[in-house]
Amino acid sequence: QVKEDILCRFGELGIAAHEGNLLFRPEMLRKREFQLAPRVVQYAGVAGDLQSLTLEAGALFFTYCQTPVIYALAEKEALEITYADGHTQRSSVLMVNEADSRKIWRRTGEIRQVKVWLSPNRLL
Repeated sequence: QVKEDILCRFGELGIAAHEGNLLFRPEMLRKREFQLAPRVVQYAGVAGDLQSLTLEAGALFFTYCQTPVIYALAEKEALEITYADGHTQRSSVLMVNEADSRKIWRRTGEIRQVKVWLSPNRLL
C-alpha cells in the first residue's frame, strides 16, 4: 500500500521518465498545495545526512531519489538545476537531460537541487 501511495503521489506531482529523461508535467497538482508562507524544511541528503532548505512563499517541496525538488509558481515556466559545485543550468523545457537524470537516479550527489517554475494555469 505504501509503495502504491508513493507512486500515485509522484504521478500527481507529474514526475515521469521518458527515453532516459526525467520529466515534470504536473497536470493533477492543486494550487492549494503550495506553501502560503516561507518555511524551513529538512530532508535526508544522498549521503544520509540531515539537510535543511529555506523555502519561499508559494513553493512546494519534495525529494526525488533524495534530490530536493522545488516547484514554484511563475508566469513563465522554466527548470533550473543546481549542481554540487554551485553552478546552475536553466532551461525553458521542464525536462532533465539523460546524463543529469542518471545522476539523480544513481544518487551521485552531483546535483544539489532541481527547481521547476510552473504556470498556475497548468494546475487544478
